[in-house]
Amino acid sequence: EAAIRNDEALTQAEPENREYRFELAKFADNLSDLLRRLGEDDLAEKRSQQAIEILDALAMPAPSLGIEQADAQSLRGRILQTRDARAALAAYEQALASFERLSRARPSRYSPLFHERYGDFLSRLAGFGRNNRDAAAHALLVRAIAMYVDLARGNLRTGSPGDAQAAVENISTILPDLTEGD
Repeated sequence: EAAIRNDEALTQAEPENREYRFELAKFADNLSDLLRRLGEDDLAEKRSQQAIEILDALAMPAPSLGIEQADAQSLRGRILQTRDARAALAAYEQALASFERLSRARPSRYSPLFHERYGDFLSRLAGFGRNNRDAAAHALLVRAIAMYVDLARGNLRTGSPGDAQAAVENISTILPDLTEGD
């Protein structure tokens, strides 16, 4: 626990130091295993979750690469939508999953490139929904908009109104493409 407290302080002081974050994840994972053996299942679960979240963040690609990856999946959906609606939907789902992961990473969510590419994604997805009556396509669009609204709210809470404004502008551009159900 002392090692974890020490590494938590180090990672707060230097959040970009991957070595500190990796060490913190290992300590949390080791403590989780010890707590499990001691029968402290709730505490073990908490430390295990902490380790997984840190490792997931470390395993993410660089923000710019992640944005490009999500954008490529979105473009793939656009290409496929006239030939294979199911494959297009799957590509859009992958794009949204990538954007969701990126939105949880601080550098990405404040990136103008993130907002630009997410706006492109929303526009493609809204166009797909406009030409597709499949309920799954509309559910994905609603999920994408809800995620972006939540991101904008979070950006407002953390004092980043410009990023929240970018989200509002991107959502407002697709409003004419939404159906009544959306």
